[in-house]
Amino acid sequence: VDSVSSAVLLLHPIAALTLIWLFVRQRRWRQQSLLLRGAERAASLEDHQATGDRMMAAVIGVIALAFGA
Repeated sequence: VDSVSSAVLLLHPIAALTLIWLFVRQRRWRQQSLLLRGAERAASLEDHQATGDRMMAAVIGVIALAFGA
């Protein structure tokens, strides 16, 4: 196995574990958002949605990485 294939094989599970951690963090936001009100909650919601959008792009990247392996 050449070094590029090895790197891809190692990078895929690391990227997947990172995404799982981000999903857990996103899920935790639901409980934390109950404590927020007004502008603070709106700002937190906007950040939460932007993070979710970036996570969706990352999921597509991890899937592409898996197919590339």
